[in-house]
Amino acid sequence: MRPRSSPPLVHRTLLAVTNAQMRRLVMFGAALFLLACGKEGPMGPQGPQGPQGPPGPAGAVSRADFTGTIGSNGGVSVPLPSASVANNKIPVIACYVSDTRQTWLAVAQIPSDTSLPYCGMTGIGTSTPAVTIIRVPVGYYYYIIAAW
Repeated sequence: MRPRSSPPLVHRTLLAVTNAQMRRLVMFGAALFLLACGKEGPMGPQGPQGPQGPPGPAGAVSRADFTGTIGSNGGVSVPLPSASVANNKIPVIACYVSDTRQTWLAVAQIPSDTSLPYCGMTGIGTSTPAVTIIRVPVGYYYYIIAAW
């Protein structure tokens, strides 16, 4: 009688694949277990304070807000202080309109059609600088912001 040899190659290959699959399954299960455990233990100490940021620009920004209702001419002009256009500078402006005061639509400074509302600067270089909105339905509300 011959001594018994190792199992045929087919059996060893199946066992090796089964072992590899089992290792993957165990690793996957362990990962799921760790994810399911969530946070444990107290929060660690706070880290060190970060470096201070760079200094901001010199000077302060001024802002003016104007609100109201569009009158019978379909437009409005709100005067700006002369400081807003001092030293040949132009303020940043934003214009909004609404029929409900709940949803505000930005008014284009260059409308795509001449019948649409328009917002722009008027009186630059004069003693009466202003922000003007035109072509808005009567009774709508406006909100104008200028910053300089």
